[in-house]
Amino acid sequence: MKELLLSFLGLVGILLIPSSSSAQISVTFPQERAVFQRDMNGYATVSVSGTYFKAADKIEVRAKAVLTGQGNDIDWTVIDDEPDGGIFTGAVSLSQGWYSLEIRASLSGNIIGGDTISRVGVGEVFIISGQSNAQGVEDLTQLPLPPGASDDRVNYVDYNNEAIHSLDDPPIPVFRQLQLQGNDHILGPRGHTAWCWGLLGDLLAQKLNVPVLFINTAWSGTSIQNWLESSRGIETYSVYSDLYKFPPGMPYANLRLSVQNYAHQYGARAILWMLGESDTFPMRMNFEDFKSKLETVIKSLTSATNVKIPWMIARTSRNLDAAGMSITSQAIIDAQNAVIQELGEMTAAGPETDDLPVTRIDGIHFYGADALQVLASAWSERLSPEFFAGHRPLLSRRIGKITSRCSSANNTVTLRLPDGYNSYIWSLERDGLVTEQNGQSLNVSLPGNYSARLKDQFGNTLRTETVIVPTGVKPSKPVIRELGSHQVCNDSSFTFSVPFGQDQYQWYKEGEANVLHTGFDYLAKESGTYFVKALNVWGCYSEDSDPVSLTVRDKISPAVIVKNGPFSVRAAAPETGENRSYSWSLDSQVLPDSNDVITVNAPGIYAVKIKQVFNLGEYSSVCYSSASNEIIIEPEMVNDNFAVFPNPGEAGAMFVESKTDSENAVLIVYDILGRVINKRQVTFERFVRVPISVPDPGKYILQITSGQTTRKIHFVIK
Repeated sequence: MKELLLSFLGLVGILLIPSSSSAQISVTFPQERAVFQRDMNGYATVSVSGTYFKAADKIEVRAKAVLTGQGNDIDWTVIDDEPDGGIFTGAVSLSQGWYSLEIRASLSGNIIGGDTISRVGVGEVFIISGQSNAQGVEDLTQLPLPPGASDDRVNYVDYNNEAIHSLDDPPIPVFRQLQLQGNDHILGPRGHTAWCWGLLGDLLAQKLNVPVLFINTAWSGTSIQNWLESSRGIETYSVYSDLYKFPPGMPYANLRLSVQNYAHQYGARAILWMLGESDTFPMRMNFEDFKSKLETVIKSLTSATNVKIPWMIARTSRNLDAAGMSITSQAIIDAQNAVIQELGEMTAAGPETDDLPVTRIDGIHFYGADALQVLASAWSERLSPEFFAGHRPLLSRRIGKITSRCSSANNTVTLRLPDGYNSYIWSLERDGLVTEQNGQSLNVSLPGNYSARLKDQFGNTLRTETVIVPTGVKPSKPVIRELGSHQVCNDSSFTFSVPFGQDQYQWYKEGEANVLHTGFDYLAKESGTYFVKALNVWGCYSEDSDPVSLTVRDKISPAVIVKNGPFSVRAAAPETGENRSYSWSLDSQVLPDSNDVITVNAPGIYAVKIKQVFNLGEYSSVCYSSASNEIIIEPEMVNDNFAVFPNPGEAGAMFVESKTDSENAVLIVYDILGRVINKRQVTFERFVRVPISVPDPGKYILQITSGQTTRKIHFVIK
């Protein structure tokens, strides 16, 4: 595995792991301010991809014009209705415009998270190439920097390949609004300052009402000879000094790499080509030589990349001769015109710059805002409706989806790239260190950012989205909040739960293989031992949680209540048990009594439930039976303090009962004729029954005198 330690600038384009664990989705393609080339009808298919960290079954996107009139809004549109393995990939068709993209993920109709790209465009993409009047110059320090674009929709690639002359693929692109007023003046990969391109961008954005992207591959002081030789891999030297040898592959390599990477992915309208000054002098190139070399470079780029992009060729030749006099070359101009005519649709006539009405301070370059405005206007005039209608652009390509699967060992995730490409290069960013690895698949076990470059046989490159793995691929062992042993009554349930997180949680019962429930909590209704596993979006499982147990107590059979006396009722339980008591109610209102026998002090409907306390370790639970039968107590049954019970009754089995205590009460029994049968003095205690003695069956009267109160009760002996 080849390891590359990227510089700070190289790392800028790599997305960082989300700092908040609450982020449930991260869009990693397209990048902020990316511009996709519109087609002939003004549309582009924009890929939208990224990573989600919580289970989802649908990904949607909507687009809103940044400013009214800068695009056609689209409402929520499904781009992936089967996201899988933590990665989503889809596309949306957008009409030309400057948009904010909102992306959201949902599960079963519930939104789980979202992300936003504040600026994405469908418009015009241009590759700039040639020499210094295309590259831009900043060596006259007494002049201010060329003005940047004032329109927010004008963009460039922030990448500096001037110092390192890399022949490798450029990093993940970072797009910025074209200002270049600070310390870094590189319009990537090699342009100097905003030059005329910021001004041209403003003109195009206003007249076309679309965003614009510029990529500058021009190289100061180059001849068509340098471009031809470097396209063939031949060493090439400066036409101004044979002491300067161009870096390997340069200047052509920047143009080729830009086509293979930026244009191949985002599309491109044209290559804006401005070169001829050095071929006028010192090369003094003739018509045939220049024409042949320019045609060869154009055809070589098309052949090498298998990509067709129109070339808009500026007619330019003005330079200074050895005496410092301004000169032009009709041979160069004629050769440029001949190439435009002979290559047909592959070329278009750019501006004629030699005689533009400007003052060139050094005789060659368009220094100063006024001169640059004239040059920008000349380019804008050539980028006319006729040009756009007559030249088909290179269109953007959809990115292929990365698939993911957790390994059988449950400790790695295999990321796999789509079939059909010539080579696959993975980029692994972990702890600030970036390494590369070849192969269609990649096994991932550590947190990091993972992306890939897919190459066809011509070296054209598509970059995938960045797959973000914020933690290890194996979920942490979940912890059930309600650890230990628990119990509930037969008619109840118990809820076990885990803290909220991004994973799915699957609940199991020991001894059973099927999943009982998926969610953060589980409502248990049966006795048993339970545990839970975490399942992440990659399909990896955690270790089993520590088990918890639940005891569901047996159902308590209801009691039966009967009359226990004239002033009491009794509950009879069908079975015995420890820690039992009774919960009585009168007209559904709970009474304080807890014994099996209670006094009925008020009329109404009486019922009872058996109450039992179950102990499990240091915890207790109270369970109740269902309600017993009901007994109705009429008002007359509770109005007196004394009663004969039962009435009628049998001799020797009749009693007198008092609701209250009473000392020295006098009992006198009369027969129906009023004769005294017996008389005695007794002391009443609550619920103590005093027997009544009479000689024969018949009707009798019992007179009770207690204190100042006398009560007579008729009774019958059967």
